[in-house]
Amino acid sequence: MKFNGKKLVVLALAATFLSASISSLAEEMESRKLSIMQVSGDSAYIKKGNNREYKAIKGMGLAQGNQVGTGDDSTIYIESDNDKVIRLDEKSLVEITKASAKSLKLTLRSGNVFFNVDKPLAADEEMVFEAAHTSMSIRGTSGVFTFNPLKMEFYLVEGSVSWDIGNGQTVD
Repeated sequence: MKFNGKKLVVLALAATFLSASISSLAEEMESRKLSIMQVSGDSAYIKKGNNREYKAIKGMGLAQGNQVGTGDDSTIYIESDNDKVIRLDEKSLVEITKASAKSLKLTLRSGNVFFNVDKPLAADEEMVFEAAHTSMSIRGTSGVFTFNPLKMEFYLVEGSVSWDIGNGQTVD
């Protein structure tokens, strides 16, 4: 088979794009380690992709697309990557909307979530909480995020956040 210079350049470019696409796809497919650290109460549950509800138990693995919820007098502690802790208080619901190697996005549907990120995230990592039409980027921070249809509140315990409050406005 005979190749001229133009064909070799095209083949080299195609191979470069293909390898870049494969490595970024592999990174996106690699998921974070998420698991239940502790459960208190009897009305804590997990909804998996099949929308089936399971009783939450210590050690249960979590993944992208799962919903984690609590009822009356229940709390759940979730651990991510051994240095991030998320607590759902009673009557709370959060969905794990993204859980890749470099990105963790949680959508708070209702209730209260406390978070503590011991080790600040690397420049290429992100941890984001979303609720309604707002999102908050977390770096190395502790705080509480509360959401219900009538109000949204955020309490920063330590650290800093970048909060997209909608309409192109950001609070840092």
